[in-house]
Amino acid sequence: MAPPSEPDEPQHTTSSGLQDVLVARGHTILVVDDTPISLELMRELLRLGNYAAVSVPSGIEAIACAQSRRPDLILLDVVMPGMDGHETCRCLKADPSTRDIPVIFMSSLDETRHKLAGFDAGAVDYITKPFQADEVLARVGAHLALRGRHQRLAEENDALLSETAITARRLAATVAHEVNNPIAFVCANLGALNSHVREVSRLISLEGPVDRSAREVELAFLKADMADMVRESQEGLARVAETVRALVHFASCYGASLGWQCVDLHRGLDSTLSMLSCELEQRVSIRKDYDSDAVLELECLPAELNLAFMNLFLGAARGLRGDGELRIATGVQDDKIWVDIDGSARPAPPAGSQRPADARSVGGCESGLLVAHSIVDKHRGRIEGGRDKTAPCFRVWLPLRQSQGSIR
Repeated sequence: MAPPSEPDEPQHTTSSGLQDVLVARGHTILVVDDTPISLELMRELLRLGNYAAVSVPSGIEAIACAQSRRPDLILLDVVMPGMDGHETCRCLKADPSTRDIPVIFMSSLDETRHKLAGFDAGAVDYITKPFQADEVLARVGAHLALRGRHQRLAEENDALLSETAITARRLAATVAHEVNNPIAFVCANLGALNSHVREVSRLISLEGPVDRSAREVELAFLKADMADMVRESQEGLARVAETVRALVHFASCYGASLGWQCVDLHRGLDSTLSMLSCELEQRVSIRKDYDSDAVLELECLPAELNLAFMNLFLGAARGLRGDGELRIATGVQDDKIWVDIDGSARPAPPAGSQRPADARSVGGCESGLLVAHSIVDKHRGRIEGGRDKTAPCFRVWLPLRQSQGSIR
């Protein structure tokens, strides 16, 4: 096939009947019609609309061209010799490589039953001949826009699924660390306690004044040591219990309901921080400055919002070079709530200092922050912030209720 030509230059035709026009809008449209004059008219119309046109005269060539060129949209004639439009469309929809390409039928058959047959075959629209130029361009533009939105949604969904998988691995690592370490410590203490019990039994069986004096010294040591081991074991098991409670709350956001719910924002933040404690505590200390005077019941998609805050916490912590502090503060302003996430390796900046406007690529975790932006946008909120010299800081704004509209 000859290379594409400029729109205002003569078109190049190949032996297979394909003709090309240079892409101007970045979209390629495949036109399929067995009538040369119809092909010419449609190519000219698309050229005027600044679209790239690739044309073929038969259904078999249309399938081959769609597989190799992957056009953004197909304009397909219904009545053609050999393989007609309906059969061609069904073949396209049966092929995973072409099934997502929108197909618009073109035909002089304008009865309702003909249009329904086209939709049953997999078409997204139907244009009747003789066609009106403005209508064709409007329909083409509308379906290209729809396809673009579908593709963006698919990409965002893939990113969200990827972040969810990362979250699952992170949760597994956190639970393993937060549970295994205390349990291993308790097991070690139980072994030591068992030895101490045997030693106590031996000392009690000793007789004689010298033996009694030595026994009193050793018993005092064993008593203090056993008390320390019991206390340390209790603290370890309490930490395990707290981790399990946080995990249950965090996991419940993914299970019981996938719809919008009114939840306690502070509890959600706490459970997310608990899930990240293993990773965050290696970098920063955590400081919580929650608004204790307000009950922040937020209408949200809990699982998604937890994922957004998880990525923001990690973004702030990863931006620190050396030991620092991660401060999380909350508050209410009118009918909106705000959450500040400040990573700091030095004293906080003076009040009223300006923050950079873009927080989409901070701390080396751009994809996670893009997911956070997507989730907050879905909640009709916004994220402010960026890098404050040595550390990133964010402010998340969210409406208390979704009926209040967007925050912009």
